[in-house]
Amino acid sequence: MFGRLDGPGRFTVLVLGTLAVLSAAAPAVPTVVDYGPFTVSFYNSGDSDGSATSEQDWTQTQMDDVAAAIESWDMWINNTPGRQIKLHIFWREFGTEGNDRYILGGSYSPTYGDNSTSWSYPEHIWRDGSDYNGAWDGWDTTIQLDVTAGSKAWNFGDGATYSSLIDFRSVLAHELGHSIGFSDSYSSSNDKWGNVYGTRFNPYSYNGTKGLREWEKTFVDQNGNTPKNNSTGDPGNFDETGTVHYTGANAVAYYGGNVPIYAPDTYSSSSSLCHLEEYISPEPLMSPQLQPAEMIRNPSMLEIEILKDMGYDVGIWPTFTGDADRDADVDNIDMGTLYGNFTGPEGIQMAWPQGNFDDDGDVDNIDFGALYGNFTGPGAGNATDTGDRADLIYDAATGNVKLDPSEAAGGVITNWAFENASAAFSSPGVVVFPTVGFGLETDTAGQISQTDVTMAGFGYLADIGNIFPTGLTLEALQSLLTTASYVGTVGSGQVDFDLIVIPEPATLALVGVGACLLLLRRRR
Repeated sequence: MFGRLDGPGRFTVLVLGTLAVLSAAAPAVPTVVDYGPFTVSFYNSGDSDGSATSEQDWTQTQMDDVAAAIESWDMWINNTPGRQIKLHIFWREFGTEGNDRYILGGSYSPTYGDNSTSWSYPEHIWRDGSDYNGAWDGWDTTIQLDVTAGSKAWNFGDGATYSSLIDFRSVLAHELGHSIGFSDSYSSSNDKWGNVYGTRFNPYSYNGTKGLREWEKTFVDQNGNTPKNNSTGDPGNFDETGTVHYTGANAVAYYGGNVPIYAPDTYSSSSSLCHLEEYISPEPLMSPQLQPAEMIRNPSMLEIEILKDMGYDVGIWPTFTGDADRDADVDNIDMGTLYGNFTGPEGIQMAWPQGNFDDDGDVDNIDFGALYGNFTGPGAGNATDTGDRADLIYDAATGNVKLDPSEAAGGVITNWAFENASAAFSSPGVVVFPTVGFGLETDTAGQISQTDVTMAGFGYLADIGNIFPTGLTLEALQSLLTTASYVGTVGSGQVDFDLIVIPEPATLALVGVGACLLLLRRRR
């Protein structure tokens, strides 16, 4: 789980833990590196900034991970900071006994406000463009990481995590999210909202109530109560352990309703009200838990919408699915991004600007289909989808699949993809790909797909092989295929195949007596 102090601090933990302020050694000179909006001070073993002391040296790989975590937010946010955000980062062994042994790390940012709105220092500097000089003038945010990864081990670098490893980049990106605004001002110690922390002499000292955070301004509980500065709520006492939703307009429009906030039945100062619910799909970066072998390295599209609600400028919103660089067209620049970041299904987690258009974490042929379908050029064809569809012809007796592009836009197929949720395809090694030597192929039990990198496509009846289970009815085939899409001429849209079953299993017995079989055709 990810947690916090009863105040503005945020701490990454597997179970609830607490963070004690350490006695500091004499200040030392850290390794300082600028990463976009942040200037990061890496404290090595024995180094201190006067409020914390590091217990381990930083490697170049670990420092690169910090840079990548910052980029996961910076790739979206177009606001110009009033100055660079001062991040101090340390290694610390949180403990080997009790719940302390499960703590992964923590982040903390001083906060202040103008009695209408409160903010974390990084939030005010980046979002509001403030050259901020707050009451506390030492650093803007600090992160401490557990040396032993909560009694497990860290996964460093850009490779995928596995087994019992904790993904370092995911933890860092999450903690940075708290620093830049995914954080509330409620305190259970006084049952009030609007609390801020950080004085001239101590970044952790209480400094009164100064307004609501943008994050919490649209919260509503099951009784219709909302947070109120220096109050328990409005019109009544806000229920911190009830059903809480975020109701920002952009997030609600994207999600299709009010967005659930993590508010367990037992209030937790380590996680309540500062996270999105775990069950949101795809799982948000700012959810309260991170499991071993799990990677969530980038904010989801929902979290980008929340940034918009919180006042961040996330730039031109994509006009077309496939527009990776968000410049209002889908062209070879975007295609180069997808080629460079192609992972295949279940690959290393990527974001929209890296080519993950369907928000499932990977960059695969489904994403290429979105790009090809919306391609604006140069190189886009003139054919458009007339309403007719290419056919996926399935033989229930053998599991054979043929693709007929004759009714596709332009009479060709340039990208196609099948997916199922139960790893039921007869793969790998059975598929016969139509555009041999010119395709970007995936051949697994869960996804079979291909993109013709020449954009020419194939225009003939293509036998893909005996790749599906046998004996499926049309309804069963529809249930099996979570994706059955294609693109005709590039720029003509990403659409679903017409599914044709020959013959239906129930009619197989009639074949021997000369029955006339009517082919069943149905849109996916």
